[in-house]
Amino acid sequence: RQLITLTCGFTIAVAARGVYGDTILKQADLALLFLLRDFTPPIFLGIMCAGALAAMQSSLDGQVHGLATMLTNEFVSKMGVKISPKGMVNLTRVLVLVLLAFGLTFALVAPEYLLYLGGLAAAFGTILIFLGVAILVPLRWITKWGAIAGLIVAIVSLFVFGMKFSPLYNWHGIHLSAWAVIWELITVVIVSLITYKTRVPKSKVKEVKEIPWH
Repeated sequence: RQLITLTCGFTIAVAARGVYGDTILKQADLALLFLLRDFTPPIFLGIMCAGALAAMQSSLDGQVHGLATMLTNEFVSKMGVKISPKGMVNLTRVLVLVLLAFGLTFALVAPEYLLYLGGLAAAFGTILIFLGVAILVPLRWITKWGAIAGLIVAIVSLFVFGMKFSPLYNWHGIHLSAWAVIWELITVVIVSLITYKTRVPKSKVKEVKEIPWH
């Protein structure tokens, strides 16, 4: 999925650069909209925008419910608080409302911060940093410490290669997310080799694979 997204983004970027030249660089985030506006019928542009909104709503729904469930299961239940299953469900619902209210407040009061967070997740490259771990995880000798260290190094790399005040900003003209994935892969391999003895036993892996999902 990430590779498909990366390929589509690259194709759109190349097409926009070829059509609009260097002027598109000042509004790179609007490249797809410009292409749709200038080369497709208005009804198709409307369908694409509606689809984009629907996709964003779908992603938001899953992320908000996932975060609320995580807060309930990983924090509240493990703090020793005795709560019934029905209470857990109600608490999750309350957290969903709180998270939505928090996001709506930001959208109305300070929308520029939400835009920055969106750019941080997409254009800045944080979506791609999971690619390195996803590539190596199928290897049985990869450990959880290697995966965690790789993600941390990838996030740090985004700032090292992405901040204008950094001496490595735009190093060799390579996008910061590419550097993040490269250093992530190296870190995952090295740390996994160092912590090889902590890898999950095969019996545990088999047990997890056999868990019914229905």
